[in-house]
Amino acid sequence: MSTAFHERDVRHLQAMGFTMQKINLPPFFKKIIIWILLAESALILSTRLGAFLHEFVGHGLMAEFFGGTFEAFRITLFAGGKAHFYGSFNETASLCVSMGGIAVNLVIGILALLVIQKRKLSFSFILFGIFLAAVSILSQVQYLILGAYYHYGDPLCLVKYPAALFLAWTGGLLVLAGFSLYIMRLFFRFQNTYFPSSHIFNRAVITLFILGIPILIYAGFYQCSKTPLGSTKAIQVAQLRAQKEAERIKAETKSEKSIEEIIKEIEPYPILPWILAVYFLTSLLAFLYPAKKSKVEYSPPLPHSFLYPLPWIIVSISVLGLIALLW
Repeated sequence: MSTAFHERDVRHLQAMGFTMQKINLPPFFKKIIIWILLAESALILSTRLGAFLHEFVGHGLMAEFFGGTFEAFRITLFAGGKAHFYGSFNETASLCVSMGGIAVNLVIGILALLVIQKRKLSFSFILFGIFLAAVSILSQVQYLILGAYYHYGDPLCLVKYPAALFLAWTGGLLVLAGFSLYIMRLFFRFQNTYFPSSHIFNRAVITLFILGIPILIYAGFYQCSKTPLGSTKAIQVAQLRAQKEAERIKAETKSEKSIEEIIKEIEPYPILPWILAVYFLTSLLAFLYPAKKSKVEYSPPLPHSFLYPLPWIIVSISVLGLIALLW
């Protein structure tokens, strides 16, 4: 009686799209947990490495190269950082020093993509490479778009070149869409290698665990650190600029319009929804149609031991501890 009941349950689940016959639940969930631990460590290390390269190499060493003085740099626990340098730079040098951080991160991200597709690396290094490429490329292109659009941060150096400023955020949206689709297809193909399933619901649940949980944990850490987000600061700076400009216009023109009405006329249209739409659409497209041929030619086995992610966890915690001491 119980056997027949169990068989009816299995058939019912299969009809709903679940493929239960080949899933050994304990090893399956062990793989999920190992993947989450590795992904969290990779996320922490890739973001902090990206921030270090951006500030130290892209700004600091670039300033030294052009005859300036690099005093120090600061990295936050979960967001960006700040480099302190000074010098008398000509126009070309000033552009190179200002945009050096973005350029270095983009180069590192592209190199990471090339390395993980050409080298036979371990599972953890391939996963780290995917995260490093995503963080280095996507976050910096997004920074370029927001900075150029709202006249904020490193892209502020392009203000003297209106055509370049316009191209930076319009072209940046296209570049963001292209790289986002490419990297997400790479990730989902890599995911499907270890959690094969032709059913969308199964794949969505697995993605929620192995990608969603690490991102939510990182977002929680970031929220606790109370560090301003670059995109939020860019919007706030633009709003403050519009407020001051509206007050100036009202004072000079004696306009009957209120400050709020003037602000609505001069404040730039929000671009963040377009960026979020790009991420959503490219991720959805990549999820529904992952690459047919694996971009990672070599797919190393994922060990089932909980000791496997331990070195990565120790390194990521040590990095955060070091930053916290210097912060």
